[in-house]
This record gives sequence, structure tokens and C-alpha cells, in this order.
Amino acid sequence: MDLLWQDMEGAKEANSMFGCSALGGTEHEITNAEGVSVGIISGHAYSVIDVIVLKGDLREEVVLHDDDSGVKLVTEAQAKELKGDPDYEDEIQFLPAEIKLLRLRNPWGNTEWNGKWSDGSDELHDNMNVLNKWVRIQRTAGDEDCEFFEGESNDGTFLMEYSEWLEYYNNLFVCMKFPESWAGVRFKGAWNMYNSGGTPLKMTQEA
Repeated sequence: MDLLWQDMEGAKEANSMFGCSALGGTEHEITNAEGVSVGIISGHAYSVIDVIVLKGDLREEVVLHDDDSGVKLVTEAQAKELKGDPDYEDEIQFLPAEIKLLRLRNPWGNTEWNGKWSDGSDELHDNMNVLNKWVRIQRTAGDEDCEFFEGESNDGTFLMEYSEWLEYYNNLFVCMKFPESWAGVRFKGAWNMYNSGGTPLKMTQEA
């Protein structure tokens, strides 16, 4: 069980505000192993808007090795037709039936992640109905601010698979909204002439 993911789900359920950032120089583009920009800016704060788990009714595809093109994506139905073919049978790899996603927002309103599940990606396009079905469920449950997904919004908001988020982001910040089941103690104080210079002196009434 992934404890970090559990904590993020708990923070979202409690309506806490949280965000994340990537280590590196202030507002520098992060690149992948090939030196290509992935659309993420280091030293820059991102909002975490939604914590999403999609199950079951994702569009299922398999990855097949193909001598001519290297890798080929086919539907599950096509894979079943090929299952008896010894050239393919050992190469079939089904995508996960459950996938964890995060919806993030760059406060600039532009410059977005450009990998899997990003705006315009095959993953987003192929599963748009599933994602918006998830949104409808959230809105029915009372989260009226949950926004529907679009293919090409280019507004700084983007989806990212949790495993890739772990690869590129280093910091998570949570402003915790404590659930009613928690107990707490609050101390009332004031910033006034007796303590505004620092810690109260022993001769003051507050000390």
C-alpha cells in the first residue's frame, strides 16, 4: 500500500489545499533522459487539484512487439485473435486495470506537462469519457468545483500519472484541514505593544 498516495487521498477528502514543486534552479525547464523538455518548471509551485483513481472501464490496449515497426498498440479484441500466434503470444502486456492520476495546475496558466495523459495525448483522448464520468460522480457527491476535462484547454491545468509525478516532483505541501474526528488545542494571543518587539519580557503582564 502506498502511504503517500493514501495521505494525498485523505487530504483531498478533507478539502485541504495542497501543492507540489520540483527541485532545481528557479523557473528552469526540466528535461528527460534524452534532454527533451517535459513541460515542468523547477523551483516553481504547482497546485494539486484532483487525486484520481480510474478503474475497470479504461480503454484496454496491449503492447505487441512488431519486427517492422518495433512496437505496436492494438485493442484487446485484436490481441485475442493473435493469441494463438507464436510470434506474438509471449509479447502481450496488458496495461494496468487501475491507474492513479493527479490533476495539477501551473498558476501561470500555461506551460504544461507534455508526457502521457497531457493535453492532446492519446491517453487523454481515448479515456475522455471515463474521466468525465469520474467528474460527474464527484459533482454528484458535492464537489461542484470539479471541472470537466477537455482535449486541448492549454490553461495550465494538466493530468499526470502518479508514477511519473513521483519521478519529477520532490516536494508536497499540504495545508491540512483537520477532519471533525480530530481533536485540537488552540491558544489565543495578540500582537500588541507588549510583545511586538519579540518575546514578552518577564515584567510584562503577558509573561
